[in-house]
Amino acid sequence: MGRYGFRVEKRCGGVYYITGLFIPAQVIVTRELEGAQHRSLRVLSRNAMVEDIRGFTEDARRVEEQRDRENMEAVLHASMAANYELYEKTRRGFPEMNDVMRWMMRDEMAAELQKGRQQGLQQGAQMGRLDQAKETAYKLRDMGLPVNKIATAVSVSVETVQEWFAEPVALAK
Repeated sequence: MGRYGFRVEKRCGGVYYITGLFIPAQVIVTRELEGAQHRSLRVLSRNAMVEDIRGFTEDARRVEEQRDRENMEAVLHASMAANYELYEKTRRGFPEMNDVMRWMMRDEMAAELQKGRQQGLQQGAQMGRLDQAKETAYKLRDMGLPVNKIATAVSVSVETVQEWFAEPVALAK
């Protein structure tokens, strides 16, 4: 690179700074990185090692500050995308990793759980309204109202009322 006017400086194992470019650049050679301080970079490699994944997830467990946790989560997501099979294998042999991942994603999981509860409540309320409408439809039919009037009264389509009336009715014991 020197003949092109670029200068490469190795600052520490696996980390190279390139000067002379339009913008400053840093090149990371993950297979040259050593020690726990570079673990977060090594897990981004497509050839991450189980020891690095375990160590990184343990490091992530100890992170308390929200911004740092978000950064760790971003690295974890990128690492999982690059090493999905290894994470699956590691997860089975290292159950604590599941706890770490749940802990790291607790806010997102809580939000998804709340969203699921809301959807469940809405679906339950809708089903309750339909059950009430169906019960009312049977009562109106017993009173002699035609299907089109029943449909209007319970706010459903004529086809829906006809489907209800075509269903076998379970007799109360």
